[in-house]
Amino acid sequence: MGVWVVLVVLAPSFGWCAVPLFYTGPRTLPPRAALSLAALLTTFMVVTQQRLVSGVDPNLLIDPPAVAALAIAVFVHMDRQAPGSGP
Repeated sequence: MGVWVVLVVLAPSFGWCAVPLFYTGPRTLPPRAALSLAALLTTFMVVTQQRLVSGVDPNLLIDPPAVAALAIAVFVHMDRQAPGSGP
């Protein structure tokens, strides 16, 4: 994650490389930590993406949280559907 942060600071367009991190976090971290990581990544991404435009772009405020929510929802659904997972 540290490499991603450096890349995004140097070139905000690398922010979208966070999507795989949204899938890695829930697989390797406890649920609260994974959600905290997703929130942190999303916030950082929104802030850095706004540096690419003059003014405020509503798409850059809405899209990253939507992608993060979708990624987490897909992971939670897949995890619940996996054999041996609880109800």
